[in-house]
Order: sequence, then structure tokens, then C-alpha cells
Amino acid sequence: MSLRACSMILIVGALMLLNQASGQTRIRILFTHDLHTAFEPETHRTDEGQTRSSGGFARLASAIRTKRLEVPGGTLVVDAGDYSSGTIFSTLYTSDGPELQLMGMMGYDAVTPGNHEFDDRLDGFAQSVTAASRSGNPLPLMVSSNVTLHGSSSSEVELMKAFGLYGVRKYTVIERSGIRIGIFGVIGKDASADVPGAGHSVFEDPIVTAKNMARVLRDSARVDLIVCLSHSGTRSDPAASPDEALAREVPEIDVIISGHTHRTLVSPLVVGRTIIGSAGAHGAALGIMDLVLTPNAGPKLKDYRLMQMTDSIQPDSVIARRIAVFTAKVDSVYFKPLGMKSDQILAELPFDLEPMEYVVRSTGELALGDLIADGFSYAVGCAEGSKGRRVDFSIEPLGLIRGSFLKGPVTVADVFRALSLGVGRDKKSGYPLVSAYMTGSDLRKVLEIDATLSALKTDLRFQVAGVTYHFNPHRMPFNRITESGIVDASGTVREIEDERLYRGCISWYAATMISKIDSMSHGIISLVLRDSSGAPLHDLDGAIVMTHTGDHRSEELKDWQALAMYLQSFPRGGSLHAPIVPARYLHPDNRIISNASWNPIALLARPNRYTIVPAVFVVTVLALLSWALFAVRRWIRVRRSKH
Repeated sequence: MSLRACSMILIVGALMLLNQASGQTRIRILFTHDLHTAFEPETHRTDEGQTRSSGGFARLASAIRTKRLEVPGGTLVVDAGDYSSGTIFSTLYTSDGPELQLMGMMGYDAVTPGNHEFDDRLDGFAQSVTAASRSGNPLPLMVSSNVTLHGSSSSEVELMKAFGLYGVRKYTVIERSGIRIGIFGVIGKDASADVPGAGHSVFEDPIVTAKNMARVLRDSARVDLIVCLSHSGTRSDPAASPDEALAREVPEIDVIISGHTHRTLVSPLVVGRTIIGSAGAHGAALGIMDLVLTPNAGPKLKDYRLMQMTDSIQPDSVIARRIAVFTAKVDSVYFKPLGMKSDQILAELPFDLEPMEYVVRSTGELALGDLIADGFSYAVGCAEGSKGRRVDFSIEPLGLIRGSFLKGPVTVADVFRALSLGVGRDKKSGYPLVSAYMTGSDLRKVLEIDATLSALKTDLRFQVAGVTYHFNPHRMPFNRITESGIVDASGTVREIEDERLYRGCISWYAATMISKIDSMSHGIISLVLRDSSGAPLHDLDGAIVMTHTGDHRSEELKDWQALAMYLQSFPRGGSLHAPIVPARYLHPDNRIISNASWNPIALLARPNRYTIVPAVFVVTVLALLSWALFAVRRWIRVRRSKH
């Protein structure tokens, strides 16, 4: 054994003795969440206009190794879900399970699945877990406490088998420095509502589950510390913050690592005795939480900080080499059949588009959204050629946009990251585009849904092409549109005709949500997606837009491919001699305009039944109250006259 190795062993041993000498035990929790397959660093623009990079699994691996050595024998490394879905490496999710492989190599002890682990549906999750299990690499433990599978479908059976092969547990107990740490994981209600195609799987109430887990861990497993990996999230309003509610309802939990809302907590939240930590998304920071445990006393917070994953951190060479292997496989398996490479330059952008920090908070139209929606319409036209019917409008919900673009070259990997969610009927990454028709009446209802529901859930805000509308957010729900029009082939805005069929281009996920509005609203809002003849469209898969790839095969037209095709359509120029994105995308195009007004005329003009019915109800109630008041006064006068 070398002198350096002996010295390291002596130092580690001395630190362990110091850790326990005072009767106190120091436990360090290193944590992440919402990594979204961000294997490589991401580039951002600072407020000063400088570019900086953050994140990357190789940097995280180095930081984990360094921070673990500072508390030898007493460090726990965990992740609170959504480790997958978000970059080109998502294309290997079902075949390799690369996220779990790398996290195992990086030293993660335990992870819990988030909603995006289900993006490829139950069988996709099963394939990913199975592939990771068979890789031969060390893997983190997976705890999944409130996902219950009944085996009522073939997909559920496959996921149950995969969970068994991997060794997924409801909870686990890990010992560090003599301290027994109980760990369990839950998916919150908001997160489980975002799971597409979950079949008959049941996401049990996270609070009920947490109470059961806390009781089992304290009474049966006899743990000293309870850690909940919660894919529920926190919000700025404590009353609407799921993990703060979890802490209030289950005070036995000592620590909550909170994922899903991508929140960055520079200081932890403390609810009662429960400590809540969040480190933001995409591995931009490593959360560090130091606790001190003393006999017969609960854990105390000693230190909490977020370590930024900047380029000052030397990447771990083993992880970097493994990522390079995955990159080569992505290019070979996914992009080569499409005639592309991940680092291929598609266009040059002369300006920055809105950063994701702004996008996720936005409640309105974005230049980025205009570019994407225009790309949908353009690409369908290219895929179908002269035989296809013109696309009248395109729709993309804001929540499906996962990345933006900085000034400079825009690559295939950049475009894929921007629209990286989902999987198609072909089981390949990316939501396909769907061609569906609506009557003008139903199209206006869809716009009304946008004007109403996006105020409650901003990721529902539509980004559109081919339509324009004004709305007043103070009007009655589903009667907020004050002006709307369809843009014809000449660029002229024309009134939407109720009975006319308009052709729309929508991502598969958005089309699925729109098709369910009738049942989800219990018939309150009735609209129908149709085929070109006007008949109800019962099979969305049959409406998927197909295109020809580089090897002349017919493939689903993915939403990210549509944007890539559009970017390549612009005239070439500049130092890169690449297509140049036009200046019209420097700012939003005023397709969606909010005209907030409390003027009574503005509130009541052009009412529909969603305004008329409540108005009639209010007028009726006021009339009845007036009649009752008149009757009481008349009765009083009669009584007085008799006396």
C-alpha cells in the first residue's frame, strides 16, 4: 500500500473518531432532484451579459466525492425524482437506463421516481429499470412508497417484474456512523396528475402514505432519522406548498428533500421540527445538509448550503468518459437514421431568446413560443408536400417547452432539449405532432380554456400560430375572449366562423388533453377533435403526422424535428454560413393580448352562457331578496297600523 493511501486512511479514521468523540454524531446529506438527464453542463447568460456553464454529472461526481470525504462514514447521497427526461440522452432511457447507471457510479445511495420517469408510460419505465439492472454497474437503491401496481394490465405486470428485478422498495434503512436512517419516497398529487398513460397504477395519497411510513420506520425499523424523498415540491405561498403541508401533517419526518417544482432554497424551510431542502434543477447545484444527532434528542441543523456546479470544479474523468460513450450511442442509434448528429448546427441565432428562468414564470406569449408554433405549421406542410391541406393553426402548451436558445449556433442537441418530453406510438423519444380539425366554435372554446386555466396553471398557457386573440382576465371564466381571428394564407386576420372546419397541428400530449376536456369537465365544456371530413376523431394515433427520414422511411414527425426543419429553412449567412433566425423572433408577435379592464361594459359585452347563467342567477337572487325585503317592510307597516 502506498504512503499516500495509508495517510488517507489515517485521516479518514481520525475524522470519524472526532465525529463521535463528543457524544454527537454528524450526518451529512448530499442531495439533488429534477436532474432531467442533464449529463453535460448547460450554458446560461448572466445579468451582466456573460455566458456561464453550470451542472454536468462529471462535476457532480467530483463534488460528491469531495464532500463525502469531509464526513467519512456519515454521508448519505440521495435524489428526489425526475432524474430522467430532458436531453438527447433521454433517447437511451428505455434501452440503457443511463441515468441510474451514472448515478450508481457517482455514489448515490437512494433515489425515488418522479412523474417524468413515467413519460415513456409504464412499460417504458419498466424497460429502463430492467436495462439498468442488467448493466452490471452499481445502482442506487430505489424507494417508491405511494405507487401501487395491481397487475391489471400487461404494462403493470411488466413494471412489477422490473421493480422486483431492481429491488425497488417501499422504504429502506441505511446506517451511517452508527445512525439508522429510514428513507422513503412519495410522488405528490400535482406530480402524479402530470403522468401520461399511467394505466391502472394508483398513486396513493402522499400524506397518508407518509404517515404509514413514519410509523413503520419509528416503531418497527427503530430508525434514528427519517428522510422523505418527496417529488411534491414547495411554493412561495406556504398555504399552497405541498411539502410544507406534508411536514405539518407528518411531523415525525426529520428531513424532506423536495423535488418537482424545481425550486432553489438558498436557506432551508423549517416547519415544526422538519427541515426541507431543495437545490434547483438540472444539477446546477449540489445540496449539502449537515445534521447533528445527540443521544435522546432529535437532529439539529448544523449547516445548509448549495454548492454551485460551475466550471471551477474539475470533472470526474471516469464519469466524463462514460458520458462520451452514451453520446456516441445516441448519435449512432437515434440521430444517424434521421440524417443528423447531436452537435450538428441547424441555424445561427443573432440574439438571445427568453431564458428558461423567465419562461417558467411567464403568463403570456413568448417569442420562443412563436418560433416553435410556427415551426409546427411549417414542418407539417413540408412533410405532406403539395398534396396536404394548409395548417390553419398550431398549439403548444408552455409546459412542454423545456429549453431556450442563446445567441450563436443552435444545434440538434439544443433543439431536442427544448422539446424533449414524451414518447410516440413508435416508442421513440419525443411527442409526435397530431393533425386534427375543429369547428370554429370549438376552436374558440379552446382559446377560452387557455384564457381561463392558464391563470391558474401557467404551464397550460398556449403558444400559438395562425390565430390571434384578445382577452380580459377579469371577465367570467370561459367568457374572457373579447376578440379572436384566424390568419389566412395572405396574412390577413379574419373572423373565426362557427361552423367552418379549421385544421390544427398540436403535439400528441396537448391533443390528448384537449380530447379529454369533455369528460374532465363533466360535460360543462363540450368540444370535439375531428378528422378532415368533420367526423369525431376517436383515434389520435391515427392522426399522427408522418414524414420521410434520411433513409426514406416513413417516421412520426416529432415536435423537436418540426422545429429543426423550420430552423433550417431560413436563408443562410453570417460567419457560420448557417440559416439565420429572422429578427421578427426578437420579440413576441402580439398573437395573445391581455386587455385587463373592470369597466362594466368590457366585463359584460358579448356574453356567452358562462356569463349569462351566473348573471341570471345573481339577478334572480337579487330580485328575490328585494321582494322579500319589500314583503317584510309591508308586513311591518301592516302590524304597526293595527296597533
